[in-house]
Amino acid sequence: MWPRQGAVPTGCRTRPLGRLRHAWRRRVSGRDRPSAGRTPGRGRGPRRPARRSLRGREDVCGRDVQDRVADPLHQRFHRVGLRLLVGAAGSRVPRGLGLTVVLASASPRRVAMVRSLWPDAEALPADVDETPLPAERPWETAERLARAKAEAIRQARPDALVIAGDTVVALRTTNGDVQLAKPEDADDAKRMLRLLSDREHRVISGLAVASPGGIRSCYATTTVRFRRLTDAEIEAYVATGEPLDKAGAYAIQGGASRFAEWTLGSLTNVIGLPMEALQQMVAGTFRG
Repeated sequence: MWPRQGAVPTGCRTRPLGRLRHAWRRRVSGRDRPSAGRTPGRGRGPRRPARRSLRGREDVCGRDVQDRVADPLHQRFHRVGLRLLVGAAGSRVPRGLGLTVVLASASPRRVAMVRSLWPDAEALPADVDETPLPAERPWETAERLARAKAEAIRQARPDALVIAGDTVVALRTTNGDVQLAKPEDADDAKRMLRLLSDREHRVISGLAVASPGGIRSCYATTTVRFRRLTDAEIEAYVATGEPLDKAGAYAIQGGASRFAEWTLGSLTNVIGLPMEALQQMVAGTFRG
């Protein structure tokens, strides 16, 4: 059984994600919107939306994202979304940690996101076998590998704050759940993209933060739906070489942005590191 969208350990739940979404709506519309079924109070500005459960916020945002797919402003958001999301997440993350920050990855995308918060962060990839275990579910794989990477670098750098992540793409088929890691070659990338065509899938990132005081981990999930892809589109995209080092054989911030009909959840999670979850985990580490 798959977990409910967003059903992650408490360490990954974070209210700033809701504030970030509202901030993006203000950028697009230029004004606050009253919540559904409510009217602004007389003589006052728009009433603040009622506090919803995590699932409720996702349902509302999911419809908003689908409705705005054809909106040029929405497309512009996708082009600059990484800068907006990382900037908003970083506003609450302590920068003067007193520790060297080490990212257990050499991924250019993860390095860029972490260095947007800690410019002096080091990148030190961990040598970990990323093969899923028998009968292991996608979210278990992602979190286990993130912890393994953090532990590997923590042994070499015990006095550092180590950040590690691992991303898997998973979808349901008639033959059961399928996990998509990085493609082995161009033909494997084409196979993955054909599987994702005209379907919903989930991007699941495990996240681990290790410090001298211990290690914390969780996972985050984002649902993505691809439109129907033609063979010519798949051939042309794979020929660019972009899919060959990406889980699921695509980069949503790159050429595959035109394939996605809608997304539900953290965009930075799809790019490679759930910055909203990282924000809360690092803050929680230093709160004790």
